[in-house]
Amino acid sequence: MKDEIILGDNEGQLNNVLGSDNEVAYNENCDTAVATALEKSADQPTVTDGDSLDETKIAEQSEAENPTSLDKSKRKRNVLNAVCISLIIVLLAIAVFVNVFQLCLVVGSSMDPTLCDGEFLLMQKVGVEINRGDIVTLNVKEEDKYPIIKRVVAIKGDRVVFMYDENDSVLLYIDKGNGFELQQEKYVKDGKMSYSVFGTFKQFSDGNFRISPKCDVDEIQPGCIIQVDGLFVLGDNRDNSYDSRQYGVIPYENVQSKVVKELKKGSFAEKILKILFNAD
Repeated sequence: MKDEIILGDNEGQLNNVLGSDNEVAYNENCDTAVATALEKSADQPTVTDGDSLDETKIAEQSEAENPTSLDKSKRKRNVLNAVCISLIIVLLAIAVFVNVFQLCLVVGSSMDPTLCDGEFLLMQKVGVEINRGDIVTLNVKEEDKYPIIKRVVAIKGDRVVFMYDENDSVLLYIDKGNGFELQQEKYVKDGKMSYSVFGTFKQFSDGNFRISPKCDVDEIQPGCIIQVDGLFVLGDNRDNSYDSRQYGVIPYENVQSKVVKELKKGSFAEKILKILFNAD
């Protein structure tokens, strides 16, 4: 019995010892498992409010993982901005254009063969600088409703005189500061003008510029020297034009616009400008 009791005590002690050791080993394994789990959780997205993830970190992570999507979005925004800016520039350009220029319809034949009846012209109406040879629209009188279109042959400071040649054709001489010179005007229809537009007065020139002793200031005649203090204008179709030979010198302020471009009938430019200026 004594041996059994001792054996029993030893078994209990052994069990106690083994149990204690096993428990310690188990606890150590648990601690290791917990530590490992914590380390893994540190690598995962932070969890807030139970199940929702931090949206900012998710977005950053998504952008980092998908840079192509971000580049496409930026390109779309850049293209949209460029389109908007271009549209604004175009609209501003159109607004400036229609305020500086205008469309003019030629009516009549006084500018043949340079300009034809029914032809459209692009005219500059702002910041106009007028020189000899320019084609302009102007009012004979400021109150005139419809302007006339003529060519400027002389400007302020010039002197003009019409003289006959031996064939009774009228020649144009202009003194631009260096004496009178015969004007070679290739654009004039038939290259000459007759005396009929000047009335009945007739004076033949022998090359010495014989000036008529009597010149009516209200009616310009061949042989009369005209001192230009404004604009002296003529139609290219000299025998079928009312101009400074009848109206006299035209003040600068009566000018409305200057021809910039002649538009061919049916041309693309004519069609576009007619739409832009709402012209029929």
